[in-house]
Amino acid sequence: MSLQPLGQYRLEEHLSSSRVAEMYRAYDMVRKRVVFLHTLKASALTDETGMRRLRQQAQAAAELVHPRLAWVWEIGEDKGQYYIVERYVSGPTLAQRLTESGPLSWEEASEAITQLAQGLDFAHSRGWVHRAVTPQNIFLSSELGAVLSGLALSGLAIQSLTVETEAERIQQARYLAPEIWQGQPPSPASDQYALACILVEMLTGKPLFDGASVEEIREQHLSALKLPHTWPPGTPWQIELALERALAQQPTLRYASVSDFATAPQQLAALTTSDEQERQRRAELALQRRAAEEEARQAAEEAARLAALEQAKRELEEQVRQQVELLTQASREPLPGETSTVTPPTARRATKPADAKQRTKRAATGLIWLFSALFFAVVAWAWFNGMIPIAGLAAETPTPTFTQTSIALTSVFTSSTVSPTHMPTATFTTSPTFSVTPTPSRTRAPTITPSPSPTPTVTARPATPTRTPRAPREDSGD
Repeated sequence: MSLQPLGQYRLEEHLSSSRVAEMYRAYDMVRKRVVFLHTLKASALTDETGMRRLRQQAQAAAELVHPRLAWVWEIGEDKGQYYIVERYVSGPTLAQRLTESGPLSWEEASEAITQLAQGLDFAHSRGWVHRAVTPQNIFLSSELGAVLSGLALSGLAIQSLTVETEAERIQQARYLAPEIWQGQPPSPASDQYALACILVEMLTGKPLFDGASVEEIREQHLSALKLPHTWPPGTPWQIELALERALAQQPTLRYASVSDFATAPQQLAALTTSDEQERQRRAELALQRRAAEEEARQAAEEAARLAALEQAKRELEEQVRQQVELLTQASREPLPGETSTVTPPTARRATKPADAKQRTKRAATGLIWLFSALFFAVVAWAWFNGMIPIAGLAAETPTPTFTQTSIALTSVFTSSTVSPTHMPTATFTTSPTFSVTPTPSRTRAPTITPSPSPTPTVTARPATPTRTPRAPREDSGD
């Protein structure tokens, strides 16, 4: 998208956006130089009083010409669009550097803090308070070093704290001194407090005061100080002494100047007399803080795990309840005179295999009882017809000897599902033939030899079982 020029400035690249303004890299076509250009949003200028205050602030910032400051060149207006032009500084902001490369070493952080302190002391000496020292307003240039920008817009940023988006409010709230939260006007000690917060963030990569809301961050600023328990290698432990003073709740308890705070860690480290006991005490405190944080982390993880298990339990119970309702509805049969309940198609499909198995089981049980009854009927028939000998008969009575009775029942099922209307048909062919051969004996005990007869078979037919006529009995004669 092409950017329209503003006055003598050609907009080349959009760099960042805030509640107050949009920031661009622009080119001054008259003076032939690259500059920062901030276009003010309409919401930042609510009335004529705000515009007059902005002009006064920009004019005062234009007098702050220092190598560690991105001073203001001018403030202008083109077709109703107000803008502020600043000195250009090449390089990423501190926020970008921390996001892309992580924390700085102690040497890098110490050098950057010292340079920024020089620029702030220069502004403070001329009665100027920045009010918005944040990583977004600090540039780290390989040529110029650390440079602080946003001089003309810092007052607007503080005023817009109540109307910005939540993310921008949180970003600004991380570096506000306690006296500002309590309604007092900002002072050079407030800028020192913000720079101390930034030093911690340089070394750890994380804001010292952070939270999910502005109210949570405010409570941290107004509570007892909690410093990190670990520092990068090479960081003197005396940095905690300097931070405790620069981050004091009362502005009068802080260092007299920002430069005093910046040089304090090195000066404290140079004092080697009777500091070993203090170092050990602080090392023990660091271990205690680390243990407390680890315990809190484990407690949070355990609470999250229990919450996840409870949620899974509730979901499982709900699934079981739904399945029970579906099965109950599918198996329920309407009573006489009761309107039948329509079962959902999915439930009918789910219960269909179970119903088929039950029907098959009942059919198989019926067949077993049928075959058992037929077997006992054949045995009874054979007994009544004398085919089975009865104990206790006289020796003189001719006793037929039952030598062979072969009954074979074969059932063939052509379907896995047996219904009452498709019962197998049993066909019996029983034709035993007996021959009596007299033997030369005083008791005339004939021997009866049955001839082979066809084996009964059972075949599956859809008709009613029929019994074939029994073949006539043949006797060989006495």
